[in-house]
Amino acid sequence: MRLSGLMILSILLSTIVSSLWAQEYPEEVTPCLDKLTAGEMEAAYDLCITCNRAAMAHEGLDPVVVMNGLIETSNQYYFAGYLDAAMVFNQMALDHADSLQLPHDENYASYLLNLFAIAFQSGNKEIVLRKGQETAALILQFAGNIPELVYVHTAMGVAYLADGQLAESEENFELASAYQLELAGMPDSTYFNIQLQLSDVYEAGGDLNKAIQHTQKVLTGIKEAGLQNEALTADGTLNLFYLAFVSGSTEMVLQKGPETARLLEKVYGSTPDLVWVYTVLGTEYLLRSQLAESEESFELASAHQLIVTGAPDSTYFSLQLRLSEVYQLYGDHVKAIEKVEEVMAEMEAAGMHNSALLADSYDLMMLAATELNDEAALVEYVNGLMEVIGELPIDVMASKYFNMVIAINRFDIANGTRVITEYGLDTITFQVLEAVGKLDIDPMILSNGYLVLGNIYLMDGLYDKVYVNYDKASSLVAERYGKDFLYITYRNTMAICAEKQGQPELAKSIYEDNFQLTERIIQNNFAYLPEQAQAQLIQNMGFVRTCFASFTMRYAEVYPDMLAALSEEALLFQGAVLRNASGIRNRLLTGGDPQDAELVDNWLRMKQQAAAVRFSNPDQADALDKQAEELEKKFSLGIKRKSTEQEALHWSDLQNEMLAGTAVVQFLRIESDGYFRTGPAQYCALVTRSGLKRPELITLCDEEQLASLLSARENEPAGDHVRRLYLYPDPLFPEDTTDYQGDRLYQMIWQPLEASLTGTDTIHYAPVGLLHRIAFQALSDGDSLLLQRYVMLQEKDPGMPPSSFESVRSILAVGGIDYGLSETAVAVADDRGSGWSPLPGTRQEVDMIANMAEAKQISCTVLTDGKAREDILTDQQLLSADVLHLGTHGFFLPAEPNPVPEAGDPGYQFRTAESPLMRSGLLLSGGNTSWIQGSTGNVDGILTASEISNLNMLDIELVVLSACETGLGDIQGDEGVYGLQRAFAMAGAQNLIMSLWKVPDRYTAELMTRFYTYLLEPSDPATALRRAQLDLSTRTDVYNWAAFVLVR
Repeated sequence: MRLSGLMILSILLSTIVSSLWAQEYPEEVTPCLDKLTAGEMEAAYDLCITCNRAAMAHEGLDPVVVMNGLIETSNQYYFAGYLDAAMVFNQMALDHADSLQLPHDENYASYLLNLFAIAFQSGNKEIVLRKGQETAALILQFAGNIPELVYVHTAMGVAYLADGQLAESEENFELASAYQLELAGMPDSTYFNIQLQLSDVYEAGGDLNKAIQHTQKVLTGIKEAGLQNEALTADGTLNLFYLAFVSGSTEMVLQKGPETARLLEKVYGSTPDLVWVYTVLGTEYLLRSQLAESEESFELASAHQLIVTGAPDSTYFSLQLRLSEVYQLYGDHVKAIEKVEEVMAEMEAAGMHNSALLADSYDLMMLAATELNDEAALVEYVNGLMEVIGELPIDVMASKYFNMVIAINRFDIANGTRVITEYGLDTITFQVLEAVGKLDIDPMILSNGYLVLGNIYLMDGLYDKVYVNYDKASSLVAERYGKDFLYITYRNTMAICAEKQGQPELAKSIYEDNFQLTERIIQNNFAYLPEQAQAQLIQNMGFVRTCFASFTMRYAEVYPDMLAALSEEALLFQGAVLRNASGIRNRLLTGGDPQDAELVDNWLRMKQQAAAVRFSNPDQADALDKQAEELEKKFSLGIKRKSTEQEALHWSDLQNEMLAGTAVVQFLRIESDGYFRTGPAQYCALVTRSGLKRPELITLCDEEQLASLLSARENEPAGDHVRRLYLYPDPLFPEDTTDYQGDRLYQMIWQPLEASLTGTDTIHYAPVGLLHRIAFQALSDGDSLLLQRYVMLQEKDPGMPPSSFESVRSILAVGGIDYGLSETAVAVADDRGSGWSPLPGTRQEVDMIANMAEAKQISCTVLTDGKAREDILTDQQLLSADVLHLGTHGFFLPAEPNPVPEAGDPGYQFRTAESPLMRSGLLLSGGNTSWIQGSTGNVDGILTASEISNLNMLDIELVVLSACETGLGDIQGDEGVYGLQRAFAMAGAQNLIMSLWKVPDRYTAELMTRFYTYLLEPSDPATALRRAQLDLSTRTDVYNWAAFVLVR
């Protein structure tokens, strides 16, 4: 209802009516008017009754004077806010006029209008409906005042609507609109306000479509009339949003929600309506798995609720718990628990005991504890729920019970326990589900009940019953939430059950539908989430993806059409976090919007500051990271709102863009699904060539076999390790098979592909898992190297075409660095395996590069000795070079070092860091001092991968890491290597040359000389590196030339 404007009109009309009488009152009324003027409203009431009755009984008084006394008394009470008293004296005036049989003239009409206005404002529907028609008729007969007619018919329309008399309500709103149009001569704000009341009539009558269409028509009319009435527009937009919500039109809810919230906040500030709008938006976004938008909406709803109430209340705490739901779906279960614990602590501090909120809190924490496989926490939260569950209504009690059993059941499945049956919860579940099935309750409660039964049957291998119950559960989820991630996981279990029952065709149909839904969720969410949330979302989808890939492997010959979908799934996920992290920065920094660029600059600055104080002040670093994450959410959502929907990556697009003689090899790592295949992960490959109807699937080896072969033996020198992996044994010496196993590596990961690569000369390949540690160009069939047979191009993302490489115009070359400390101190450190000695070959490299650049008239900046400082190298002006050459030590430290370092050991802070981006980096000027004596902060001579990832390298086309083991790092699923490789890619570098093992200084310098000779001819980096490695491969062994790889 929009009554605020009508109430103001009511006051104005009362003022107008009261001014119609001459200021002459009976003497009998003077004492009571004096008390009223003095503000003694309640004390004067009985006196006023007595005085006015005395005046009414005085036969010699002029009736008009008597009426003036009554009306003045009424007005005094009205303006003091005593509406019931005001109506009493106004009614006495009318009754007195009727008792004297005074004519129903304009004065009487004024008395009646005054009573009508007060009755309407006080909410006295009975008087409004009883007196309305008479009031309107008298005004029309004697006064003809159109404003008063507009008011009366509008008020009657509102009253009839409240009374459920919809036809009468519609008639009066129509009359009010017509009179207002006659009065104003054209549609104005009052006219449109009345028209909006008609939408309420249509809604009350159940015709929601008519209500929506009428509201849209009104909003269009407001715009076309050029009215600058933001309050009216806000009210109309809110009405439309509400109608969309009650009609179930989620598309309109999401379309109109942000506009509604913006207008409400601008016009009215923080109000309950605004809180409601953000809450609805947060819920709808959550149902659609648009997690970033959902989180933002619930945060805004919480903030405005706090302003409305001035202190946390149950609504505020409920909204905060919704945020925990969002974190659960992100996969950040630790954060979800932390949020709930924060809410519970605030509730306790506020002295609030709300059983429903406490039950919700324990419910959320149980599910998170299950995902974390934390038995102690699960028991604690179950006991907490049991303490409050008896205080809940029956339907809520059932809901919380089912959630508890789901959490325990998941724990049972994960750990092979049978807590459910040990405590008889299976029997209780049947009974509870039977009881609540007879109630009119939220379908999600029933869904959870069916889920519990399905899980109990699953533990017993009764797949037919599992399928039936999961089907019921998923249908209810789809009805309530849509086909979201929860729906996908339920359907995934159904696909497993279908195959277990010998129905692979049904399983195939479910898997294909699930892939389409997964694709939609990724497109709606992925590019606009913070990086950590992206990684967690991928992790959440891990099992669903595993089941899909495993099924496709088993039925590749029966259902070959699924191979294209498997390729598209790999394109969708492989490198997705990296692709989007660098893509967002690129769009913002190069999009031409200064505000966007400023946001990214501030974000990068915060992350740089956090990395700088990571060791010296971890709490400050965490606070800065949190601020940076909030800023990242802001600009990520900003991009989403400006962007068109992302196109899915299709295998046909990849295949159609391929040239003759070119192939794409997508390596896959498929884990065990636990139902049809157990044991180690399996490596496979999908090969795509032009002319193929579908990709070809080739099985390679399992992860245990590959890991065993790749692992260095105890005390095995680096050179011997590399030679063992890539060189063939001499058939004349059988004992060579122990020292040289290049034939085994080739047979594991490449020989199975040969038949599918016939006629191919260029191969784009995307490794996964342990395959990141292999120098593919060094693989050999015993006669020739892959380097000799193919142009091998390693791609971070085979679904994105690499950027074209322009000729080199500028170079920044770093080498010959003074790492600090005396040679004696370094030698001592070297004895402990922790020091960094000078690299004289790198000085030769940068001198060589500078000479070549000068000969080609190419700009070249050289940083050597003490000039290669961290603060100089990270200067944005220097990072605008086309090529960045870094000739220095690089490092990657394992997550579980052996032996375990002790405080004070060289590199202790880096060795014990949790993030792989803090355990890898490059040494610059003075780095030895920080390494051996402890990092001093920002400019410490050690440029970590974390710090590199926060730089802006979008202008750099090629980074060359002429350092040892710069290609190593933690390998994390589809996201590849977390280390320097990832850091430079996140920073925006287009091409990266790095090494997989330690290379002798001399051969590195020689390789780099040849590489730059070819690069500056000019040539593209891939061709230049291949030619340089071909040159060296004829002069020295694999250890000295094959370590360097180019990743595009």
